Amino acid sequence: MSTKVSLSHSKNHHLWEEIFDKSNVYLKIYGYQYEVSNNVVMMQIPIKIWRSLLEDWNKRGWPEEEDHEEIEISDEFLSTFKDTHKPIDKGGQDE
Repeated sequence: MSTKVSLSHSKNHHLWEEIFDKSNVYLKIYGYQYEVSNNVVMMQIPIKIWRSLLEDWNKRGWPEEEDHEEIEISDEFLSTFKDTHKPIDKGGQDE
């Protein structure tokens, strides 16, 4: 059973995540130049592949980093909300 989840792929590239690794994504580019030296990899990525990667990434609806922040609701907002949103009248039915 594979632990890879493809995010974007074509005959020239494959971008994926590992099921148990939510901190990283992995990329393979096929048939283009690369350079490796002292813990550095430089890859030539054609703009057509880059655009495809971005389009596929956006289609997945991944949230932005700031979407994970906890929302704080002030007491002022709560009191304003309560004042403007009255309970629904159920026509005399007991709750």
